[in-house]
Amino acid sequence: MERIWGSNVHFGFWDHPQGVAGTSSDFIAASKRMNEVLINKAHIRAGAKILDVGCGFGGTLQQINRAFDRLYLCGLNIDPRQLKRARAKVKPKGTNEIKFVHGDACQLPFPDQSFDILFAIECAFHFRSRAAFLAEAKRVLKKNGKLIISDFVFFLPTQLLFQVWMNHSSALKTWGPLKTTSELAYYSKLLAQGFQNVSFENITPFTKPNYNLLFNTHQGSKALKGGLLFEAITRLNLVKYVIIEAESTQRTETHPSYG
Repeated sequence: MERIWGSNVHFGFWDHPQGVAGTSSDFIAASKRMNEVLINKAHIRAGAKILDVGCGFGGTLQQINRAFDRLYLCGLNIDPRQLKRARAKVKPKGTNEIKFVHGDACQLPFPDQSFDILFAIECAFHFRSRAAFLAEAKRVLKKNGKLIISDFVFFLPTQLLFQVWMNHSSALKTWGPLKTTSELAYYSKLLAQGFQNVSFENITPFTKPNYNLLFNTHQGSKALKGGLLFEAITRLNLVKYVIIEAESTQRTETHPSYG
């Protein structure tokens, strides 16, 4: 996995997705660019405490670690194998502090109001409950804390059909459990937990070259059918890749902005 995806086990972002070469180095560079897009939205300042839920091999935290000083960085993952690799690869730079913790995203092992920023990059579909995760995210974020998520949202009828297919597909053995959701359901869950200033940005056009990687990675496997199906419904605009931003403040509620 690391050989193919690099230190980031998530989709890449291409500013100019047409005519992408499709090499491994190209995808690794694009995954770092995705980190950059998400990190820029966090407006990180010295002294911040940052949690990356579903941190994988620690690539996002490593990128933050190299770019900023005086930070407390924490990565949480439920897979001890990935955490072992992250601990071996990601070392604090300068005045930064880095910690990797084994735990469940729906039962975060941290005190209330522990973090200024919480990332959940392309992992919430593996959680047993997005609502439980969002409740925990709200609990551990400080007042005025920032939540940044990247995730897939479905057009409602497609969501139901894809979920049924996944529950009976051999691709489940490769990808693990995947829970689908709609944009409206996500927004409702965020508001129910007290998040404010919620926005959804559709970045699907900048992620489409990733399906070439899925095709090459799973060629000849049963999981390929799932990848081809997912690409097809993406190109039909029945599923979107979105960046979700929200704040744990009690400001006046605003309407969501849809990309």
